[in-house]
Amino acid sequence: MHAPRALHRLRLLPASLRLAALDAALSATHPARQADLLAALRREARKPRSRTGSRALDRLCLALGDGADQRPLSDTRTALADLDEQAIHASLDRHLASDLPDRQAAAARLIGCIPFASLADRLPPLLSSSDPASSEAAERALGRLADWLIAARLDGRAITAGPVGAAIHDAIDRFGDHRRLGVLSIIFSAAARGVRLSAASDPGAAPQWLSSADHAAIIALRRHLRADEQPESLAAAWYWLATPTLAGAAANRLCRGGAGIAPIFQRSHLALAPARRAQLSRLVGPDGGAPASLLPSASNLATLPASARRGIPRVLALLPASGRLTDAALASLLTDPDPAVRHTAVRAATSIPSRPPALADFAFDAHPRVARTAAVALSCRVDRGLVRDSTPAHALAALARSPHRAIARLARDATTPDALEAPSSALARLALRRELLTSPARALGRLAGALRGPEHPRAAAAASLARALGLCDHLADDLGEGARSRLSAACPTEARALSALVAALGYSRCDASRRLLMGCAAHADPRVRANAIDALARRARLLHPGTDAPVAAIMASHASDPAHRPRASAARALLATAPMPFPRPSATRDPGERALLGLLHDARPMHRLAGLWLAERVAPRVASLPEIVDAVASLAKAPAPADAEPRLGATLRDRARRAGERLIAEIRQGWSARAMPESDLPQPLVTHQEAVA
Repeated sequence: MHAPRALHRLRLLPASLRLAALDAALSATHPARQADLLAALRREARKPRSRTGSRALDRLCLALGDGADQRPLSDTRTALADLDEQAIHASLDRHLASDLPDRQAAAARLIGCIPFASLADRLPPLLSSSDPASSEAAERALGRLADWLIAARLDGRAITAGPVGAAIHDAIDRFGDHRRLGVLSIIFSAAARGVRLSAASDPGAAPQWLSSADHAAIIALRRHLRADEQPESLAAAWYWLATPTLAGAAANRLCRGGAGIAPIFQRSHLALAPARRAQLSRLVGPDGGAPASLLPSASNLATLPASARRGIPRVLALLPASGRLTDAALASLLTDPDPAVRHTAVRAATSIPSRPPALADFAFDAHPRVARTAAVALSCRVDRGLVRDSTPAHALAALARSPHRAIARLARDATTPDALEAPSSALARLALRRELLTSPARALGRLAGALRGPEHPRAAAAASLARALGLCDHLADDLGEGARSRLSAACPTEARALSALVAALGYSRCDASRRLLMGCAAHADPRVRANAIDALARRARLLHPGTDAPVAAIMASHASDPAHRPRASAARALLATAPMPFPRPSATRDPGERALLGLLHDARPMHRLAGLWLAERVAPRVASLPEIVDAVASLAKAPAPADAEPRLGATLRDRARRAGERLIAEIRQGWSARAMPESDLPQPLVTHQEAVA
């Protein structure tokens, strides 16, 4: 008789006889061939509230648990997929409460297969069962639940794992009663993967058994750490190094080293924990540095994944003072193909008190970020005198020829600490600030000597430093003397120095500076005239808020200057002192607006470029003037002048587009301001004069 026909005839029997026949058939059939019989039982179990359905569900759970190890896991889960979960839990509770060991073992196996996390607390008591099959089934079920929990944590899945963690800790707490080593393998596996098995009641609290040095589980774990040579125990030792009851055995396992060192460096962030860091500081090798067991050899360094190689320098930076092995490990990362690994090695080398020799080598790395980090570390050590040898200084001298512009500039700045030789160097300015704090008379004397001296580059550098450090009032006489001695500038270098001195005089408040600036406004060099006009405008705005008639006359006269720079400076000064525009005929435009329009409509390319530069900077002042907006728009669309260089034509169009975008932004902001009530308008942070200055 075929099985389908036999199962069909079973439906004609009463319920009690059907269950008895299915029970007998399941007992005589191999678990791998029970699919049809389990389907028939599942149909009976779909009525959980009836007595027949409850008995069928009990028999189904028992059959699934008996053959769980011989049946695919997916088939076991599918057999219970469409049944009531509460009814399944009640059936498993009945089996676990039974006095029959085979039923307890079947229920335990089924709990581990589904998995039923909410029933995990039923497993720890079974571990102490007198029946070996029941205790072994509970041990394996707990291991399966732990594997499911660890995999979910590593995948980042959100699960309700509290009951499983509590059951695992309960099982470990009972280790002295059952001595099941599989429970210890669970906690070993979790520690090796960096997974914290937390209880549901207090996820952040450590279990009590972990803090008891004479607990049976702690004693067994320490014994296993000292004797085991497997990679999993090495990773678990790294995790437990911060646990006081296991720290000694964990340090012993780490010092032995062996295969499987990659997980230590992949989880290098654990070394930041204070307790683990304190234990690391005690791991000292024969040469006073890191033990050789914690450092990968050159042969297996290339076999480590990039995530592990990035962690090697982080761990080395937290180990004791650098020794020969630590230096060799950092040097082996010089040729690593991953720039992130090399950059991490540089960061670690900078944090080691005794400078590793590889730090200077990293400054010549092909990647700009790696090289810059090393160069900054070298320059700081040279500046602070942290090293006694001359290697960093020689390396910085060679780095001045680096293909990376930022690194070459940094190296030049670090090797030229005199601010008068490199006024743009941040380190040189910092050194000058320190000198002003410690020896102000000597620092001011050096600046004054440079301003009065015949060397034009040093005079220009001293003038820019006086502006940057706010020393123009203290050095007003020296600035004036240096400017007077160069009024008859005969070479471009001298004229450039004079323009720097004139710009610094604009920050001086003495009247002699004003008279000197008015004379410089008529200088033959356009750069000097432009800086003098800017300086006079700044002084008039800050010291004479009203109208300074002589200065205003100078501005008006230079509004038609033949050179573009003084002309733009005069137009900017006139716009800064004029009132905000309002709708009025173009014939009544103020002199600043007419000067700006003249620059924009000028046929000479450099004058147009100066007009666009000015329009962008005074956009809040002129955005409501249609003539200026139209002039900027026409320059953005117009082709380059025939007599202009191609590069200059492209610069004109780019500058016109930038000025147009700035004007459009101001126009839109004006629309928004008019659409908002006056009480809701934001208050300006600067005045109109400050905005256009």
